[in-house]
Amino acid sequence: MEAGTVLGGRYELLRQAGEGGQGLLWQARDRETGGHVAAKLLLMDDVKRYEREIRALRLLSPSDRIAAIHDAADHDGRPYLIMGWIEGDSLQEVLRREPLPRLERVLHWTGQICEGLAHAHREGVFHRDVKPANIMVSPEGDVTLVDFGIARFVDSTFTAFPEDRRPIGSYAYLAPERWHEHPGDRLSDLYALGCVLYEMLAGQPPFGFAWRYTDWTRLRDKHLHTSPVPLAQHRSGIPEVLDRLTVRLLAKSPAERPGDAQEVIKQISRLIHPPTPQVGDGSGGGDTPTAVGPYVDPGFIERLRTADVRIQRLNTFPGPDAPATLEAQAERAELIGLSGDVTGAIREYDRIEKLYKRVHGPRHPLTLAILNAGIRWTFARK
Repeated sequence: MEAGTVLGGRYELLRQAGEGGQGLLWQARDRETGGHVAAKLLLMDDVKRYEREIRALRLLSPSDRIAAIHDAADHDGRPYLIMGWIEGDSLQEVLRREPLPRLERVLHWTGQICEGLAHAHREGVFHRDVKPANIMVSPEGDVTLVDFGIARFVDSTFTAFPEDRRPIGSYAYLAPERWHEHPGDRLSDLYALGCVLYEMLAGQPPFGFAWRYTDWTRLRDKHLHTSPVPLAQHRSGIPEVLDRLTVRLLAKSPAERPGDAQEVIKQISRLIHPPTPQVGDGSGGGDTPTAVGPYVDPGFIERLRTADVRIQRLNTFPGPDAPATLEAQAERAELIGLSGDVTGAIREYDRIEKLYKRVHGPRHPLTLAILNAGIRWTFARK
């Protein structure tokens, strides 16, 4: 296939925009409307996947959060889909450029991903492959879910993919039950969402990127039996409400996750728009809404973000226990306190103290210095 090829006498291929294991993505021009569309051509003879994506997209009513299908046919025996063209990059590409995006962007994207999932789930479609590569981010910062090629439906009239001992899906984002040959449902999609949210907050998926594993069963075992590293070890300033939500999304048992995407939307909305505290009568009765996160001096936000990025790089090399990495974490803890988040500084110093004890021992001068810094901020709070 080359530029200038016309599909169905209507869609002129302009440039190849992407390539994956299942197909080629081209930007094309619709000769009837003059507008740009996305042409997805099957790379392999995977008719079931092609038919599944067509059915999934045709089942769904229009949504701003899900790529719409315009046409489907074949060209010289190769099936293709025509969908709306989405300007922008995949979330995967965005995170490559900016591994730790600003918290407000993370919340905005998470809420919109949930809107797409909630819409699909209401109409009986489960995505089953939620990951950054299947989430498009527009120049305006809005997201769209794409690639429903392994979607599953509530009814059983469509033949499912054969489920063998090596499940279909993206292993860095695959829910524990999917490894046990469960076909996947809304709660499996929420686990994958939790993996994406963790990656946006930590700079990597809960158990690392799949390409780091030479044996896929090691990644499987981590999804099944291992708890992710706490987010606080990757990044400062994450509100406790968001931390708890991420932990719930990544629960091993589906029953312990949020019940549906709409529940997640409500929690994200409260983080984006915290309730205004109400003036009470002083009796202490009733439920008084409180702000979600600590006060942070805006002048420190960029410095904290720079510190987060530096620690992320140091965790990769020379490693999490290296002196430079430990020192950078101590500097970040001090910045957190100076920004106005005294409680966050105390919590961060307490965490770092444990690291120093493990690496240097409890009576090492550096460990004692960290202990004293934490005590200093504790007295500052009083």
